[in-house]
Amino acid sequence: MSPRQNHKNTQATPEWVGVMMVIGATIIYGLPPPVAKAIYEDGGNVVFVILITTFCRMMALWGFAHFHGNKLFKRPEDIKIAIYTGAMQFISIVTILVALLYLPSSIVAIITVSYSLFLYLFLVLRGEEIWSWPTIMCVILAIIGLSVMLEIWETESTLSLFGIVITFSGALVTLLRIYMLDHQVKDRNPAVVGAESFVMTSLLCLPLIFYDIPTPPKTMAGWGWVVLACFSFAIGSLGTFYGLRLIGSFNLSFLGKTIPIWTMIFSALLIGEVLTFRQY
Repeated sequence: MSPRQNHKNTQATPEWVGVMMVIGATIIYGLPPPVAKAIYEDGGNVVFVILITTFCRMMALWGFAHFHGNKLFKRPEDIKIAIYTGAMQFISIVTILVALLYLPSSIVAIITVSYSLFLYLFLVLRGEEIWSWPTIMCVILAIIGLSVMLEIWETESTLSLFGIVITFSGALVTLLRIYMLDHQVKDRNPAVVGAESFVMTSLLCLPLIFYDIPTPPKTMAGWGWVVLACFSFAIGSLGTFYGLRLIGSFNLSFLGKTIPIWTMIFSALLIGEVLTFRQY
């Protein structure tokens, strides 16, 4: 865990509840990468997956907020913040789902959660975390391990350079988005913050239909994957936003490092996708 909390929780809810929420979300977030690949293999395309999963996440967060009597966009500044976070979410979604066309789902998951390594350094530079040599060594070792997994030291890597670059781009945007959201959920309802962000994300996703016509999967099995993708994204989003409020951005990202483990497990179980022994 972080050597110091990002922020003090002013709510009566104990921190361990936030930890359990994030752990649950982490396990669930292991599902979308292999499930998205299964949808692609069944004839669905990237635009379809982006539109339907983003809409489901928005509705889950808005529905939860509405159920508890919370309204969206109460203040003018809420719209401005939602535009920023929504745009970042849009970039993250597009880069990850496009990267799945070029890289194994486990590799995409590992690169994506690498933002947590750089988030710690970012927070230290801003004075929001203290410098801790054990944590720094863990960060360095994790970066080295990441480079080995990505076959950076191989003269003939089998991995797509374009896929790696675009996934890293999405990871850096995720860093900034999580940092901004962390400050927002301190004083506002997490479901409201998330719903407002995904309203903007959904609007930004709509022009994608002019890039490519949304194509759904061809079989009922494919639609089963769609339901699973929507469910996992919706539940994972709720756990993430509420967990973020209770434990802070760094601790959220720290626990999120286990997402690739679950992605590897689900990839092997659901679509039979495995990495090399050295990459594991």
